[in-house]
Amino acid sequence: MHSLRCAAAALVLLALAFAPSAFGQAVSGTITGVVTDPSNAAVAAATVTITNVDTSIDTIRETDETGRYVNTNLLPGNYSVAVEAVGFQRFVQENVILRVDQTVRVDPVLQLGAVTEQVVVSAAPPMLKSEKTDVGSYIPEDQLQALPTFGNNLSKLYNTVPGVIQNFFQIGIGENPSEFNATLVNGQFFGNSEYEVDGITNTAYGFSGFQIIVPNQDSVSELKITTASFDPEFGSSAGMVAQYVTKSGTNEVHGSAFWYNRNKFSFASDPFTEKVAGTGPNGTGTGPAPFNWNQFGGSAGGPIAKNKVFWFTDYQGVEATQGAQLTSTVPNDAFRRGDFSAWPDQPVFDPSSGDANGGLGRSQFPSNQIPASRINPVASNLLALMPQANLNQDTQQNFNAGDSVTTWSRQWDMRVDSSVGDSGMAFARYTLAQVYLDN
Repeated sequence: MHSLRCAAAALVLLALAFAPSAFGQAVSGTITGVVTDPSNAAVAAATVTITNVDTSIDTIRETDETGRYVNTNLLPGNYSVAVEAVGFQRFVQENVILRVDQTVRVDPVLQLGAVTEQVVVSAAPPMLKSEKTDVGSYIPEDQLQALPTFGNNLSKLYNTVPGVIQNFFQIGIGENPSEFNATLVNGQFFGNSEYEVDGITNTAYGFSGFQIIVPNQDSVSELKITTASFDPEFGSSAGMVAQYVTKSGTNEVHGSAFWYNRNKFSFASDPFTEKVAGTGPNGTGTGPAPFNWNQFGGSAGGPIAKNKVFWFTDYQGVEATQGAQLTSTVPNDAFRRGDFSAWPDQPVFDPSSGDANGGLGRSQFPSNQIPASRINPVASNLLALMPQANLNQDTQQNFNAGDSVTTWSRQWDMRVDSSVGDSGMAFARYTLAQVYLDN
C-alpha cells in the first residue's frame, strides 16, 4: 500500500473580516458608494448597515464628510444595504449580489422625511464593473451545482473560460493526487497559474505548479477565474488565477448527499487490445478490462447560535479499481534457447572471436544459433523474470496480459463562521485530503 497524504491538515484559515490585512481582497468583496440628498449634496455621518441575507449578520459603517462609505472583506453572497440619517427617510437597497474579489457600488439618494419612513429598492443594482480592470469569469454556486463536471471535478470548468484550453500533457493520480485539470492560458506555460482556496495558496510551488487540492463540488460557494490584468497581489502569475470560496453555514439547516458508479459492464471492448483472438476464456478476447468506480459523499450546514455562529462540513470519497490490457512483444521460446535463425538478416556474432574490441575477424554463430553452453547465467536469470509468449511464437506482438490497480481517496472539510460584533465576522476552516494507491 502506497500512501500519498495530500495536504493533511492543510489550508487552515483563520481570518478576521474586520482586519483588512488578515482577510485580503483575494477572498472577499467590497460594497461601497456615496450617500447624497436630493440636491446631490453629500450626507455625512449617515449610518450604513450591510446585512448578509442568509446569516442576518450586520456590519455597520458611517459615511465620511464626503458621504462616502466603504465596507470591505465581505464574503460573497446576497446583501441588503440600509442607510439612516437624521431628517431623511430610511433607504434600503435589496438584492445586492456580491461576488468573490468584486467591488459593488450602491449610491443611495436619501429623501427628506422622518427616519420612520423608508424607501425600499428591490431591484438589483447595476452590475457595471467600474472599480476593477481584471479580466475573468465568475461561476456562482447555482452554476457550480448545475454544470456537469466529470467526477465532480470543478477544475474541469477552467475550460469554459475564453483563452483557456486543456493542457495536452495530463499526469496520472500517482503524481497528481487531486487530479486537477492542467490548462494553458493565453498561450502561457501551465505552471504559471495560481490557485487559491479562501485566500490561501493552493499551488505546489517549486515542484510542478499543480493545484494541490480540488475542493469538493458541494463545498464551494463561488469560483472566480481571472486570465488577464491581474490585481497587484497576483503580479507573479502569468497564466490563470483560480479563486475558490467555500460555503458557510446559514440560519437554515441544509445538506446534500450523492453516490455515483461507473463499471465495465457498460464499456465496449478495445478492438486492438481486448478482442485479440485466442485470448480470454472463450478465445475471442478478454473483454473490457476490470473497472469499477464509486464516488460518494455529502454536505451539511446550519446554525450553532442563530444569527451569530454557523457550521458547515462536507465529505467525499472515491474508490476505484481500474485494469488495462496490453499487447506487446517478449522473447519467444526459440529466442530463449538462443535460436535466432528467424532473423537471418541480423547476424549474431561470437563475442569471443575477432580482435579485442570485437571488431575485425568476428565469426557468426552457425545458423544464428547460440550454443546453450555459451548463454550467460545472468541472461538466463533475467529471461526467467520475463513473461513468456502467450499469443503465438512469432517474433512480434506475441504477448497479451492485463493488470489492475485500486485507488481510493478521502477529502473532508470543516468550517465555522462567527460574527464579531458590528464589525464583521471571522471563520476557520480545516481540510484533510488523502489518496492511496494499491498496486
